[in-house]
Amino acid sequence: MRLSASKTNLATNKEGAYVRHAATHRADTIEAEAGRYHLHVALACPWAAGALSMIYLKGFEDVVSHSVVHPTWQRTRPEDPEDTHCGWAYRSPNDAPLSNPLGHGSYACDNALVPDPAGAVSIRDVYAAAGDTSGPFTTPALFDTKTGQLVSNESTNILKLLNSAFDTVAKHPERNFYPSALATDLQTLNDELVYPHVNNGVYRSGFAQSQQAYDAAVASLFAALEDLDGRLATQRFLGGAKFSWLDLRLYHTLVRFDPVYVVYCPRAASVAFSS
Repeated sequence: MRLSASKTNLATNKEGAYVRHAATHRADTIEAEAGRYHLHVALACPWAAGALSMIYLKGFEDVVSHSVVHPTWQRTRPEDPEDTHCGWAYRSPNDAPLSNPLGHGSYACDNALVPDPAGAVSIRDVYAAAGDTSGPFTTPALFDTKTGQLVSNESTNILKLLNSAFDTVAKHPERNFYPSALATDLQTLNDELVYPHVNNGVYRSGFAQSQQAYDAAVASLFAALEDLDGRLATQRFLGGAKFSWLDLRLYHTLVRFDPVYVVYCPRAASVAFSS
């Protein structure tokens, strides 16, 4: 099967609205073992950056290894002219700069990059080695190097696994970002506000393929930001006094908002920032 960038990575409905692919791999539990698991990360991706943050917040960066891809998509089968799939690719620091698939710009291979320890050239290769040749080939992706299996590529599932699975070897096992007393409230707030209108809302704005879809996405995005601004004006975190997984998820979208997402929704942004 020939894979295209549009088919593999992006999808829209008949109204031109962006529809996110459902993650195809997840796990209920994992067996904690130092050096066994490896996380693949694109720092440009807030979902992946959140998973990497959890590793450092819990303090098992010496237990779960990770790799970091180049920040631009590349052709994953450049030797095959019929295979136009583009995705995350690995490079080493000090490699030659890369342009994006359209040939625009030049992006250095800096010290933030961490090659795949098994020598994979792209995330697609990593998935293929684990038996998944259909994709989409996304990050974050947590792999079990002992079995060669893909444990999970669903970001919230990975966060929950990392929060508790490695407490026996974590530097900060006392840090629990899933407080049971707030579980229902946080999940509801995520499902009804943070995820659909902010975390995914910025993508619904940027990848909209019709004016109608774009207008709806940016309107709901800025309405949600107003809502969250009101909530956080009276409490430190979304759950009250304690930092949680939901604050982490929101942070990684907000920290990218001015340099990245405003570019995707300039009209709504100009209205919001001038009012």
